[in-house]
Amino acid sequence: ESNVQMAKFASMRPSDDRAIAFNKNPDYLPKILEKGKKFNIQNLGFNTKYSDFGPMYYKDKLVYSSAIDSSNYHTRIYHWNEQPFLNMYLGELNKIESDLKLIDAFSDKLNTRYHEATLAFSPDETKVYFTRNNYNGDLQRDAKGTNHLKLYSAELRKDEDSLPTWQNIKELPFNSEDYSVGHPTVSKDGKLLYFVSDMPGSIGATDIFVVDIQQNNKDSLSVTYSKPRNLGEGINTAGREMFPYITNSSLYFASDGYLGLGGLDVFVADIKGSNSFGEVFNLGRPINSPQDDFGYYENLGTNEGFFFSNR
Repeated sequence: ESNVQMAKFASMRPSDDRAIAFNKNPDYLPKILEKGKKFNIQNLGFNTKYSDFGPMYYKDKLVYSSAIDSSNYHTRIYHWNEQPFLNMYLGELNKIESDLKLIDAFSDKLNTRYHEATLAFSPDETKVYFTRNNYNGDLQRDAKGTNHLKLYSAELRKDEDSLPTWQNIKELPFNSEDYSVGHPTVSKDGKLLYFVSDMPGSIGATDIFVVDIQQNNKDSLSVTYSKPRNLGEGINTAGREMFPYITNSSLYFASDGYLGLGGLDVFVADIKGSNSFGEVFNLGRPINSPQDDFGYYENLGTNEGFFFSNR
């Protein structure tokens, strides 16, 4: 049935990358379905009726994003999905029961009354990059009235009581009032920051970009960034590329611009060199489904990880 529908799609949109790929390889589905056999998945017990996603290990805890109702602010509803705004939370994972004990908000300094989500840490965990609405006390909008996403950084420093807190919150210099920047991931050597944007120069609806993180030799917390580089047509498509995650050997990301099982699927490409990647592969079932599947993350060395889905 899928092939029948794809054939109709290819006849109507022959120049679409997915139509071209389907015409070259109409029997793509069995190969995708074979690849997922190495994954055992389970739905984690700490999920709520709201959106819960984006977990990232921080020391021996887990930081994740959720729209769960928070007592820190009067409940504010995001009317696109009629859920509370996203904030970042800290929890302790019980691996035996696959459950999470909510400890508290990750940081009152970072969470605001609007969206905060999808974060990444420097290798020494003294710097965090995170996604937030374009909000610094006031919600900023472009000429069309759209509030875009921006990337921010913060540093772990001691406060007046000598307690470590996240301070010095800064916008990254390649943000804009006119397009969105978000969903960061940092290379394991701390030298590259990957992110998603629809900035000018994008190939599709959203693309994955990368910048160099350039450390100041005299002050390890002082950094500058190169100009953003689009990862190019080997990774990005005319569709949406989102939620990248980089390891020493591979780039994982979600896309609806390649042949898949439906909606966003998780894909992987091996790193071949500086800004160079190998062939893109679909991770297959059971990671991917007919719905949106995204945000793949590995806890390296443990053979465990996370991904998110609206299945």
